[in-house]
Amino acid sequence: MNQPAYTVTNEGITGMTLQAISGSAMNREALLCNGGNFSPSVYILLGGENDAAFGADGTLAGIWARESSIVQTMKQAGCRVYIGTVLSQIGTGSSWGGTYDSFKNAFSAIQLDQWASIGADGIIDFAAQPLLGADLASTNPNPTACSGGPAFQPDNVHPTACGQLLMATAASNRLNYDNGYTVENPNYVSTATYTLAAGDGAVVNATTANARWTMPDCTGQSGAVYTISNPQSAHTLTIVGGVSQPINGLTSAITIANNSTVKLTDVPNAKTVSGCHWAM
Repeated sequence: MNQPAYTVTNEGITGMTLQAISGSAMNREALLCNGGNFSPSVYILLGGENDAAFGADGTLAGIWARESSIVQTMKQAGCRVYIGTVLSQIGTGSSWGGTYDSFKNAFSAIQLDQWASIGADGIIDFAAQPLLGADLASTNPNPTACSGGPAFQPDNVHPTACGQLLMATAASNRLNYDNGYTVENPNYVSTATYTLAAGDGAVVNATTANARWTMPDCTGQSGAVYTISNPQSAHTLTIVGGVSQPINGLTSAITIANNSTVKLTDVPNAKTVSGCHWAM
């Protein structure tokens, strides 16, 4: 939705730390930020595990400072910058001092809370996908909904092609939300049954009596707020969450009264179990 066709460039280097990226970004990745005749480039930063493993400073504060530096460098170069929450990973980091999954949980909490304060354009919550972000997800040999096979390669670190597609869905959800319908320019829907898309940040029940709509997949756009309006004078509108994505902890639908508006926020579950839900 409202997205151009992207040319994807992978600037990752095996074993590279955020510390190294922060020193080289201006002369490497930043050179790709000049959009020329095109839209500004989108830079997605996913890292931190290598710093936790063997970085000079494996503390949360040190790793976050390096991520912040990279964000500011890439913003100054003209990119739109997103940071991504880290995935499950097997093992214990020598610098971090704990398991990689404990690092995932602690670092993701900082990212989700402070991404805006460092000037990032958004956060892509890759770890909100349970097959990627739950504790020990990297060791799951045959998760359902991942083409019948594992989401991680045998090293229990890097995603398989299927795992990468799950990451792509999370990124697409976030980018579509950020470039989708807004309160100033909402999507007017006139069907009784409708499943919101990730980009339906603001939706209005245009004409339909007693409609029943389903919220979008909440994976990826953690913190996003969806505004749903029902200006009909005589009809209610019911809203349900997707599979395993309840609204206010309920498996049943909520009701939006006539002449009313509700806002539903995409809230990530604790990273130990991952997933997401909706809260009013």
